[in-house]
Amino acid sequence: MVLSSIRSHLWIPTAADFEQVLTLEVSINSYLSRFNQANETAEQIAARSKRQLHEALSQSQCRVTLFGEKAAPKGYSRLQSDGSIARLLRLYVDDTNRGRQIGTSLLEYNEYVALCMDSECVQLDVHQENAGAYKFYLKHGYRIMAIHPNRYHLIKKI
Repeated sequence: MVLSSIRSHLWIPTAADFEQVLTLEVSINSYLSRFNQANETAEQIAARSKRQLHEALSQSQCRVTLFGEKAAPKGYSRLQSDGSIARLLRLYVDDTNRGRQIGTSLLEYNEYVALCMDSECVQLDVHQENAGAYKFYLKHGYRIMAIHPNRYHLIKKI
């Protein structure tokens, strides 16, 4: 398990880190907008990101994790548990840091957190055009649960 060797780089942001986390959320939503049909402006993406992050952080069963130095995180994840099912809503690694086991570390950590939250499985969605992410999750034991227009719904029992 990669997690044990990289655990010291994982950290949980506080309210004081909100703007930093928001910057990552905007980056993710900007990236994902390539796959969506909606033609959002940068301002619309930023407003949606802020709203989504506020909503997520107000829920007690939501966990945000960052990887790297506080001044410059290299990875970000957001997990939400609804009882026996945990949903990995975000897993993002900065383009310049891919291939360094950061995504694997964040994924394994979120699976561990899901277990601690009494979840039996982790589910997530991947855009069909995002072949790299799709292969990453399959490599880590996720399987197709459903195929929707433009996205795969994946699951892994933990």
